[in-house]
Amino acid sequence: MTKKTGRTWVLVLTIGLGILLNPLNSSMISVALTRMQQDFDLSFADASWLISIFYIASAAGQPVMGKLSDMFGPKRLFIAGLTLVAVASMLAPFSPNYGALLAYRALQAIGSSTLFPSGMSMVRSSITKGQAQAIAVLSIFASTSAAFGPSIGGFLTEAWDWQAIFVVNFPFIIVSFALA
Repeated sequence: MTKKTGRTWVLVLTIGLGILLNPLNSSMISVALTRMQQDFDLSFADASWLISIFYIASAAGQPVMGKLSDMFGPKRLFIAGLTLVAVASMLAPFSPNYGALLAYRALQAIGSSTLFPSGMSMVRSSITKGQAQAIAVLSIFASTSAAFGPSIGGFLTEAWDWQAIFVVNFPFIIVSFALA
């Protein structure tokens, strides 16, 4: 493995650890929702907004963050996205009420929606040889994190309660931030 090839796969790993956060966080909450509903005394409709707000903020945020990535640089936006997810994941377990939890979920979604467009921009500009392989690896990060999200969320919720689905983000954030 050449030095350039090694750097390429470190970049792919860095981006992969970041982009897995969006599908992971959108799928883990499904099994923690009942506990959140009990803790905040929510109706089913109110509890469903914890899922909906994430999808709405992600859908609105991704194209905007892609444009901001083009304007300010993908690495800068990638790090900013990781920081937003970290802040939201730090605050969400201590939410004093339902409104605050909704706000933290929206912030988490905006931060994680920053990671995909800025990550893809870095791949397109930094990797020429093996770009298709790099994108394939990144799609594996995204799809497997979505697939394992409910299982991970169920384990964490059963073992520690719903707050753990936010805390689990930190190993991915820390490693991705350190590599970035």
